[in-house]
Amino acid sequence: EDSSGQKVFINLVSSKFVEKPHFKSLPDMEEDAQGIRVPLSIGPPVEDFDKKNQVCLTYDVIVNPETITECENEAEFRHLVCELCISAVGQKYNFKLSPKYKLPKMKYKGTAVQYQRVKMKK
Repeated sequence: EDSSGQKVFINLVSSKFVEKPHFKSLPDMEEDAQGIRVPLSIGPPVEDFDKKNQVCLTYDVIVNPETITECENEAEFRHLVCELCISAVGQKYNFKLSPKYKLPKMKYKGTAVQYQRVKMKK
């Protein structure tokens, strides 16, 4: 939910054109400290309706297919990616999302994956 109480759905979709997750050194931390970097691309909000027929917003977040595989296999990594997506969507569109989330059984919320331009690393 956003700060107004409106439901928000974040769809995690994949493209091989998004960089793979990888470890990156953290120069501001202690020696040899590393963090994981999960590249993603966030699409625009799309209005939809929840199962109670209330207006909700959906966002497509594109990650590399390896990110999806890792989320399916590692609960801790899945939680990290969920938190990252919530934070990134809120930051991009300048609003506060509740850190609480549920993982519905549906594969995708909406009618069709929205097209996005993805900046590729050369």
